[in-house]
Formats: sequence, C-alpha cells, structure tokens
Amino acid sequence: MRKVVVITLIFCVSATMKLFAQIDSSFYYDKGVVINGVKWATRNVGEPGRFVETYIQTGEYYQWNCRRSWRIENKNYTACDSYREDTVWAPQNDPSPRGWRIPSLQEIQSLLDTTKVLHYDHPSYKIKIFVDKSTGDSLMLPNQGYCHSEPNFYLSLGDQVVEFYAGDLIADIAVYWSNSIYYANRTKSNVFTVARGGHPFWSHRNNRNGYFIRPVAE
Repeated sequence: MRKVVVITLIFCVSATMKLFAQIDSSFYYDKGVVINGVKWATRNVGEPGRFVETYIQTGEYYQWNCRRSWRIENKNYTACDSYREDTVWAPQNDPSPRGWRIPSLQEIQSLLDTTKVLHYDHPSYKIKIFVDKSTGDSLMLPNQGYCHSEPNFYLSLGDQVVEFYAGDLIADIAVYWSNSIYYANRTKSNVFTVARGGHPFWSHRNNRNGYFIRPVAE
C-alpha cells in the first residue's frame, strides 16, 4: 500500500510540474503566422519579455522606446525618457519576448495592403481579423483599450464627438506601436490603429501615450 501511495504522489507531482512548465513556456514562445510575407506573433506583449496568454487579451501598455510597462491602474503617467534621442526603438528597450521585435512602419503597411490582405471584425469579440488572401492564414488583433495621455482629446465615435481626458480608456479602439519616430515631429512616433467597424490605418501619436505591442519575428 505504501509503494502505491508513493508512486501515485510522484506521478501527480510530475504531472503538475509538466503542466506548469507548459503554461510558463507559452508566455515566451509563439508559433507566429505569416501575413503578406511578414511573420507576426499571434498574441500581444504582456509583461516585458512575455506574451499574454491568449490572442483575446490586449496586454500591457507601453510608451514608445520604453521597456517598462505603463501601469494604467496605478495612474502612473510619468513619461519614459528613453525616447528622447533615438529615432528607432532601441533593442535594449524592446519588451518583446526573445526572437521577436517591434514592427517597422513598412511591416505595418504590409498588413494594410488590401490587394493582398482582407480585414474584418470578429462577430463575437472586439478583435480585428487580417487574412492573407493567398494562403488563408489569419492574424487577430484586439481592437479595444485605447489609452492616451493628452488632455482635452476629442474623438469621433459614430455620429458624435466625445471628449476624453488623460488616462481614459476608450472601447472599440486599439493602437499599436511601430519602431520608428515620426520625423516631422520627434515627440511623435508611427502607430497602427484598429477600430471596430472602421478601416485600420497608420498615423503618428505622442510618445508619452500608452499603446500595445504586437511583435514580428526577428
């Protein structure tokens, strides 16, 4: 009886350790998907060096060229000073997991090429789906949780213009960083915006704002 109990305990401990190892490794590994020649991660960046658990989760907010995440719940809007000199997101400041990096503007633009990529809204979740027309492979990006640091910010939502304040979270819109600044104004960098019911587009936003990261393969 004692041998049976010991064997059972060893099996349970071994199985539990294996399960935890699989869960933990999933935060650092992603199989990726190729859309229009660019290999994208299937999940957003969570804490520095880690992916979120599922593609539905938005992940952490980051300021441009800053490795530490921007904790919205703590109302910490202190600007990261690491972007002041760089024109491209410095590798040492990249919070992407190993083997991944912040996408370039050109890689973001490849996702917007409607001759090769189809996009539409997920019927149940706040997610924008991008489909490679040649392969049928798809990429899913959460399109919720937009956050900004600019006071008296106005945004058109449907048929009305709404005023937002620093730190407000805006549903149905998400913004993703690129690795390059907007050269006409060094306080801004190139971003990629997805919104439910709207066309995805690239533009430039304030480096102090907190946005998401969807990395590409190195």
